Amino acid sequence: MKLFLFFILIINTAMPSVIAQQKNAQTNSNSKVEQELIELTRILNEAFAKRDVKTLNSILSEDYVNYFGKQGLSKAWLLEGVLSTDFYSYTQQVNLVRLYGDTAVLYSTASIKIKHKQPDSHVVTGEVNSMDVWVKKNGRWRCVATMTEDIKPETTPAKYSLVVYFNEGVSENQINDFVQEKFFLPKDDKGFSFQKGIYTYSRVTPVQNHQAVAIKISDESERGNIKARIKASPFVYKVLENVNPNEVKTVEK
Repeated sequence: MKLFLFFILIINTAMPSVIAQQKNAQTNSNSKVEQELIELTRILNEAFAKRDVKTLNSILSEDYVNYFGKQGLSKAWLLEGVLSTDFYSYTQQVNLVRLYGDTAVLYSTASIKIKHKQPDSHVVTGEVNSMDVWVKKNGRWRCVATMTEDIKPETTPAKYSLVVYFNEGVSENQINDFVQEKFFLPKDDKGFSFQKGIYTYSRVTPVQNHQAVAIKISDESERGNIKARIKASPFVYKVLENVNPNEVKTVEK
């Protein structure tokens, strides 16, 4: 009996450590996959900019579709369009990565400047929000779908309720975890939704090597609670209130 109780004690003592090790291993694995997808996104953007059809063809799946508004564009149409267009620049900022086994969803903002090859064509610029769906096929990740939406310019300065600047050196994964924990409710069968009092979130321009995110508050009675959650994070350097992040030039404690 004593021997049986001894083994039970050993198991109960060891199990939390084993579970913690498994959780850490899973976190590290997810982090590597997220970095791989962010790097693939960079390569994809570079291929668009260089009109590198070979690289685009290898990363985009055969059944790839790009939805802009209500219009669905096939892979063939997109590649043909790339050849008829000079891409002056295509820069994409990945704001959030979510993994679901062999499927991943990347939420981003992108700035585009393009010009068609015709002599009388003009330069077109714009900013979009995008959602890219990646699937791991035969051991490698390929992009299967993209949905983009124009970011409409605001007629008044884009002031945010809270702009959060992070400590220098904070990683993309840490920022993603911060955003998920502080701004969103746990995922349910309806997907993700904002925590009480928040109605929009955006990545904004870094200042003095401090990466930044911004939110708008829908319920002012929740401002204090939201600020307290944000400031409790060790990643946060400074929080500004009711400012246009484009007008912030320096951030000092």
